[in-house]
Amino acid sequence: MTDSRWGDLDPQDVRDLYADYAALLDAGDFASWLQLFCEDADYRAIARENLDRALPLATIRCDSRAMLADR
Repeated sequence: MTDSRWGDLDPQDVRDLYADYAALLDAGDFASWLQLFCEDADYRAIARENLDRALPLATIRCDSRAMLADR
C-alpha cells in the first residue's frame, strides 16, 4: 500500500534503501554505497545548527556521484 506522504514511492522500498545505505557504510563498502546514488546525485551534509536556523551552508556538498567518489 502506498502512503500519500511518499508520493509514488513505496515506503518499504525507501526503508530497504536506508537499511542498505547504513549496512554498506557500517561494513566500509564504499564502492557499493556509491552505487546507491544516480550519476547526477546531490549529496549534502548540513549541520543541525544550520538546519535549525534555515541556513543553507552544507559542511559537505557533492553535485554528482563522481564528486562523492572523489571525496
